[in-house]
Amino acid sequence: MSLQNISRKALLLLPLLSLLFCWGLLEGLFFVGERFSTFNRFELFRKATAENEHYFLLGKQALPDMPNYDPFLGWRNYKTPSLPAGINETLNADHWRQKVSFTPKSKKKRLALVGDSFSFGWHVDDSETLAAHLQNLLGPEVEVMNFGVRGYGLDQITLVTSDILPAYEPDTIVYAFIDWDLDRSCFDFAFGAKKPFFSYENGKLELKGVPVPSAAQLQQTHAGQKLKDGFLTFARHSRVASLVGQLFVQKDYHRCTSEKGPDLIGHAYLNRPPNSDFLAVHLDGPLPPGFKKRVRAQVPRFLSIPPDRLAWAKRLGVEVERHEDGHPKSPLNQIYAHAIVDALKKSSNKCQAPFGTCL
Repeated sequence: MSLQNISRKALLLLPLLSLLFCWGLLEGLFFVGERFSTFNRFELFRKATAENEHYFLLGKQALPDMPNYDPFLGWRNYKTPSLPAGINETLNADHWRQKVSFTPKSKKKRLALVGDSFSFGWHVDDSETLAAHLQNLLGPEVEVMNFGVRGYGLDQITLVTSDILPAYEPDTIVYAFIDWDLDRSCFDFAFGAKKPFFSYENGKLELKGVPVPSAAQLQQTHAGQKLKDGFLTFARHSRVASLVGQLFVQKDYHRCTSEKGPDLIGHAYLNRPPNSDFLAVHLDGPLPPGFKKRVRAQVPRFLSIPPDRLAWAKRLGVEVERHEDGHPKSPLNQIYAHAIVDALKKSSNKCQAPFGTCL
């Protein structure tokens, strides 16, 4: 082989080698950025493609449905495995966190708490949940019903409000949420399971993805798209490819959290059970700019607890205690309950459905 031919091949390989070198260098820099700082520009793309990787890696392996799979809501509560010692977690026959199943409405006033794991009471005893503290403050003449479900986003919380609560005829609804619930409502796959979601059709929110496919149905669907799933799985593990993919999902994500989030709360208010009072409550985490203003334009009563959390802790003489993963312990649930009851009492003269005098 002549030197001239070798030189030509080297020239052809040079751009490819340069590209691979630059790619590897960027991967290394992004790796350092991920590991040793708060730098993260890949999370949204990885969430958007989580379903593809999940079923690509699963292959033909048998996958049982998520515990308490629900074709309308995605899933309901199931018993938490490996609870800490001394923690009692009671679920009724309908998988709500109650000691007994809800019965037809009696003469008692009813308060329905809807939300995610903060409302459910993650890793706290039955007597230490937000619902339990609300019950203690409101007394036996009020029946507090806990409709919190672990892992729910605003979309699922809204569906519980509009489609599940009417059968229980609550007088008051406390719609409790945290910042992560906004994020969850931007994706239709979470915690290894499919879920319902809302999208805009002609400027209005429309429910999509119902009935929610089971794990077996999803596995069958993904069996026919292995090439696509494999490509996206590779892209998820490449920081450079993930950064490029992020550009395609970022705009929709920001609109989802800043606009669709408040609109979902407004949708829940408009489609709540008839004659029920409604209080939207922000429990925890930062909200996007303009979020509170957009909620208040659609919902008459909105409470954001984080700005006053320390003041409430001082007033009650308790600490703001959390688990390592950020979930509240009993004292923080006590703070939430006092702030909610205080908000209900202050606005009692404006209630559409009496709950006491509103309370």
